[in-house]
Amino acid sequence: MLPPKPSFLCGEYGPRKIAEFVKKCCCPTLILAGGGPWLTVLGGVFTDKLIVQRLTDMMWIGHSSTHDEPRVYRLARVLVALRNSLHRLRDYYTKTFASNIPAFDVSLPHPRNYPYPTSFIDSKSGKTLRFKYVRALENDARCVTYQAKIQSSVDSPDTNASTVNYAPTDDDALTDNNAPTDNDALTNDDAPTDNDAPTDNDAPADIVVKFVARYGRDVHEFLARENHAPALRYFGAPLIQDKKDILGNDGQLSTKAPNPLNPEQPSLALPLCPMKMVVMDYVSPHARPWPQNAREQIIKVLNKLHNREYVFGDLRPPNVLFDQSNEVKFIDFDWSGSYKPSPLDKALQTDSDYTYYPLNLSKSISWADGADDLLPILPEHDLEMLQNLPFGE
Repeated sequence: MLPPKPSFLCGEYGPRKIAEFVKKCCCPTLILAGGGPWLTVLGGVFTDKLIVQRLTDMMWIGHSSTHDEPRVYRLARVLVALRNSLHRLRDYYTKTFASNIPAFDVSLPHPRNYPYPTSFIDSKSGKTLRFKYVRALENDARCVTYQAKIQSSVDSPDTNASTVNYAPTDDDALTDNNAPTDNDALTNDDAPTDNDAPTDNDAPADIVVKFVARYGRDVHEFLARENHAPALRYFGAPLIQDKKDILGNDGQLSTKAPNPLNPEQPSLALPLCPMKMVVMDYVSPHARPWPQNAREQIIKVLNKLHNREYVFGDLRPPNVLFDQSNEVKFIDFDWSGSYKPSPLDKALQTDSDYTYYPLNLSKSISWADGADDLLPILPEHDLEMLQNLPFGE
């Protein structure tokens, strides 16, 4: 089954050429839907299946009597962003058609199955490094975490890098959460790594790349300094491949998203900010069972966090591993942050610095007592979740 075809593709390319696009890319598509005076914009991609996500809410486009200016202004911004995105989409397909992307093979990593960013600014060396996706690290269509391999510095020649390995973005985002990213573009195949890929001397060969709406950067960096977490190589806006988009107006490297619709805003609970990209060193896990002193190691890390008024937040087996030396590493900091021991009602009214559980907390997991949607994460929650870890298994 072929994905929906953008109208300009149908007009400029025949059926055979359109089939070639399916083999080369994820066929990003903008979709307009609505009825009567309502309109919404959606984005679609084609990996091993069709994936469609909402980019806007259902917008009223009819006439009202009074106080209509804010709504009309927002609608106009969405339509301008849509127009600009269509121009970039056309450019993307033109590049893709002329590119030398290899034929699609389900057993090998392919640009069609991964997000568009393929470079980052290494916090250790200051260099902009290219990488190539290797595999998804979760067997789930919602996976946003990938293993990747460093290929080269952005300024050095790289004959192994694909000409096109990204989906288009739009400088004027369609939603208040900035431009859409292809978070779900993946397959569940564990593709082999490219052991012959060139690497940069200042970075490890293997890295982990993930995409988040919130992240406990301070907690990650603190544990990395204590050797209890992988080194954090990058945290910021996803970078696109063109060098002119990576460099700022003054020629200096920039990690800010270009012309975001809304700047990142502080929020009591719901994060109103663009999607961020996280890059960290890949840690090769030791085979289970965990070492005999696993409990003591984890308690030691938790004590360090709590003494600094930090909480980890999501202490479950997928987020704790032991390296080849059987040293513990915490690897998921999406919910990590500072905790506030003040009463809940006071915190909700005056303080937005604490970390909190996300909206729609999974009901299939046994959480600590007191854990619920948008409520603060507390040290006692970490300690209670500790009891559910598979010690001795």
